[in-house]
Amino acid sequence: MGLTERFLVVFLEDLITLLSASFLCFFTVRERLKISLIKAMLTAFASIAVFSPCATLLEYYLDIPGNISILAYVFVAFLYYRRAASVEPLKLVFIMLVAVNYMYYATPVALLIARVIHAPITDPDFYLWADIWTKLPVAAVTLPPVAYVMRKKIWPTMRALTQGEWKKLWLLPLTFTLVSVITYYITGEDYLANWYYAAALSLLTACAFACYVIVLRMLQKTEESARETERVRQVDGQLNMQAKRFEEITTHIEEMRLLRHDMRHHMAALQGMLSDGQFDRAKEYLNEYAEAFKETGKSPLCQNFVVDIIARRYAAMAKEQGIDASFLLSLPQEAGIADTDLCIVLGNLIENAMRACRLQSEGRKFLRVKAKVEENKVLIAVDNSMDAVATQDKSGTGLGLSSVRAIAGKYGGMAGFEQKDGVFQASVLLYRKV
Repeated sequence: MGLTERFLVVFLEDLITLLSASFLCFFTVRERLKISLIKAMLTAFASIAVFSPCATLLEYYLDIPGNISILAYVFVAFLYYRRAASVEPLKLVFIMLVAVNYMYYATPVALLIARVIHAPITDPDFYLWADIWTKLPVAAVTLPPVAYVMRKKIWPTMRALTQGEWKKLWLLPLTFTLVSVITYYITGEDYLANWYYAAALSLLTACAFACYVIVLRMLQKTEESARETERVRQVDGQLNMQAKRFEEITTHIEEMRLLRHDMRHHMAALQGMLSDGQFDRAKEYLNEYAEAFKETGKSPLCQNFVVDIIARRYAAMAKEQGIDASFLLSLPQEAGIADTDLCIVLGNLIENAMRACRLQSEGRKFLRVKAKVEENKVLIAVDNSMDAVATQDKSGTGLGLSSVRAIAGKYGGMAGFEQKDGVFQASVLLYRKV
């Protein structure tokens, strides 16, 4: 086979495999792309058009295997992928390695089909062309279901998991990729004579995809269980706060009843003082009465009953701990967000903030909590002081802040955490269900 024909064959093969893998990568995270999916695919096509001739020349003149060149291409592609998609790096690594697994899966399957259709021919040039014409229908048939699994099964599970799990999880597809690369390198053209090499690799890749789905589902179930435990803890705390608040309300109602019962005596006493011209004494008596009445007339911090209970509880705790706390809460009773979810978001954010204040060694300790409804959104912001050299969890990977992120995702919103100049800022956006 001449160099020109080899250029064409390798380019067509690279176009099918690399473009399929690129589509899997971009399609899986398409809502996180900073550019359109079409532009991303055009960029991939242009990069393949540059890479394929270079890889062919390296293999033709320097005998550098094409698989080695492809790995170099994948590395450069990852750098672009990271700039194009707003996703954590290790999750992008996982997706790309799964796409590489699929890419290595297409070749042995195509060779198997070519071997079945044609006799066991040992001519390498024949199989190069046969590989292309069989790989194209293989990609056309398998790419849609694989893309569906990546988009609908694997990616939602990946989004639900925190960044902590990905410190080692990406090693799973890396292992399968290395096995495929090593097998290709060892067997070489033995694919043509020994069909069971291709069959073994095909089966290995199918098992790899099944393994990814199973492992991710198990991790998701484990994390959901942990979040449910956190939810139960928060709800239990909410019930305790409600019980305490109901007790306070009952006590205040009883005090009001006694005050109203005694009001006729107070009125009689005041009438007597005024009749006798004891105006100063009457004024002093009214001040004493107003002071006794003041405690029962506390205004709520928020119209939403659950949020009011939480705010009162933490306001009292902040006062006891010497933290300057302010609450500016403008949420109606029906906020469009489940009370349990509001409880978890505010409870976790305020607990996280107060913990940082307690650990603060110097400077004024403060806590600022704001919440409001704006059109179809609920906006929540919690700021707190902290030591400038301290490191508060700003990634949202802790269980509490992970729960906040999960609830933000549940309502189609987002949660952000930023540490700047000794102040930790947490902000949450939730879209109301009205």
